[in-house]
Amino acid sequence: QGLIATGIATAAFCGILYVLIFWIYPGLYDATLAGFRSLFPEGDTAEYLSLLPGVLIILASLLLFPQCIFSPLYAYFGGWDDVSLEDFRKAANLAGPSKGITMLMYKISRFFHVRSPWKNKFAFKNTDLALKEADDLLQIRRELDAKIILEKKLKYLDDLKELEATLATAIASSDAEEARRLLRYMGSIAEENKNEALAAEYKARIAKI
Repeated sequence: QGLIATGIATAAFCGILYVLIFWIYPGLYDATLAGFRSLFPEGDTAEYLSLLPGVLIILASLLLFPQCIFSPLYAYFGGWDDVSLEDFRKAANLAGPSKGITMLMYKISRFFHVRSPWKNKFAFKNTDLALKEADDLLQIRRELDAKIILEKKLKYLDDLKELEATLATAIASSDAEEARRLLRYMGSIAEENKNEALAAEYKARIAKI
């Protein structure tokens, strides 16, 4: 799936490009140049316009040949299995501006895949195991994220407890300005950690000082 089908499709693709570039394009260039020179005998206009066949070949190699050459051969010679082809369909649906091109490649690939005598004979093994491992990794990531969030929450609560002790000292020494500053700071910490109730409590305490 990763070597033979790819090699056959790539060889055909490169072979056609080789013929176009080294055999057909020189003749097209000369014919186009002669034709445009008869229309534009002066200046460089004819030389510039004679590059059109090369531009068309480049566009075809980017937009046409992958769908018409590579995709059919790759699919027919067993390049896809049912699972990977379904993954391709899902990716094509998420392709954004190039969705039309990628969906065309998918449909052509599917057409030749279902008719291939090598269909699913070279499928990637242990797909279910790989999916299970991916799910396990996601679960580990979720647990790690939850642990980080919990640790962050406990840390900010510990910070507030320490600030409460400092606040009590400021209140005991009748330092109203310092007490308000501490309460404003504590309120900002509560807001940063999405604890609106605690932030409102600190604001109410500021008004009482």
